[in-house]
Amino acid sequence: MAFGTPLNLQKVQLDPAKDQPIPGCYYEIQVVTDRGVPENQKETLINQIVTGFQQRGLTVQSVEVNDNRTTIQFRGSPFEWIEILSFLPLIFTLLGLAVLLLAIFSLITSIPTWVWGALVTGAVLIFLEPWMSGAIRHAAPAKKPPPQRRIVGYEPSGAPIWGT
Repeated sequence: MAFGTPLNLQKVQLDPAKDQPIPGCYYEIQVVTDRGVPENQKETLINQIVTGFQQRGLTVQSVEVNDNRTTIQFRGSPFEWIEILSFLPLIFTLLGLAVLLLAIFSLITSIPTWVWGALVTGAVLIFLEPWMSGAIRHAAPAKKPPPQRRIVGYEPSGAPIWGT
């Protein structure tokens, strides 16, 4: 069972990691199965293949379904560049996070240890100072208030005479 007119294409094995597909060129995919496709399902399979490829924006030239081999010829790129492009923000975010962590690690390792010790000591003193001053203030003996003095008289010069 077939759909369209098959083209006589040059057989070149594509490697997605090395080869850059050219949109607009014709490509052929051959699918070999262990079990053949039943005769009553061949037409349904062809319709699903044509519909699926057209939904992805590819023009189907021909589809041929034999007993255990399905051959699809189409025009366009077989690789989903849109899916790769949709992951670019995530890739760039992870790359930026990795660069940030490397920068922080580089900064931390470039500062001498005695500076880190001074920073920790300063932070401890800043955060513990209110507690330490309150504890010291409560631990010190209470001061007696000064005795109350009152004026008991005046000298002839007019200066007060203080008594207890």
